Amino acid sequence: MKTALFIADNIDFNCQNLSDTLSYLNAEELGRFEKIKIEKDKAIFALSRKILKLALAQYYPYVDKNDWVFAQNSYGKPFIASPQLPAPLYFNLSHSIDAIAVVISRDSEVGVDVERVRSLDRTQDKSSSHLNISQSFFTENEHRNIVNLAYDDGFLLFWKLWTLKEAYTKYRGMGLSLGLKCIDIAFSANSILLNACNEDIGVHQWINDDLIIALSVAKSVNDIALFRYDRQLVLQPIEDFIYIHN
Repeated sequence: MKTALFIADNIDFNCQNLSDTLSYLNAEELGRFEKIKIEKDKAIFALSRKILKLALAQYYPYVDKNDWVFAQNSYGKPFIASPQLPAPLYFNLSHSIDAIAVVISRDSEVGVDVERVRSLDRTQDKSSSHLNISQSFFTENEHRNIVNLAYDDGFLLFWKLWTLKEAYTKYRGMGLSLGLKCIDIAFSANSILLNACNEDIGVHQWINDDLIIALSVAKSVNDIALFRYDRQLVLQPIEDFIYIHN
């Protein structure tokens, strides 16, 4: 297994017994955990580390879960600082309101974003917030494509574009400092049309009902395995996602 995406969804971050999860945190991570003030954010941090380490164990089962040490580049992109591995291993993670996504690759830098399609305005189901955001932060072509669609279709397109842009900027390792206008994205049938300065980047997207996952990876990487952790954190293959790529 060279490149794989691991999903855990339908998680209630507000109702979590973290006793087992905390055993996955080393001393430094426990220190960070204790400094987090909001209980939901504590659960997100701990569960994200647990899912990440469970996924890493698929590649290096002999490494103890507390021996993994992570650091960040100057833009906040995480990488493996320890242990010293025989070959490079890249990872990235993302979380949404009830989901965690982790991608790991032996072959390429990676960036991932997961989002639950939802209104950006808690006071109303059908707001124009996504139009304001796309006008300010998306390219003119992208915003026009959203506006020209019926509301529900444009709303879905906004989230498809958002996740792809997030994944791309995380792949580049510079986060949103690049700006969301650094790439222009369109869709044609079941393919993604990507206009970016780096043509060697591939983008992939999976959709299941209102859950969207986007991945950015080197274009040479085409064999990507997809797995889901069920509520008992048993790993299952995924076959029910709609898949598109460039």
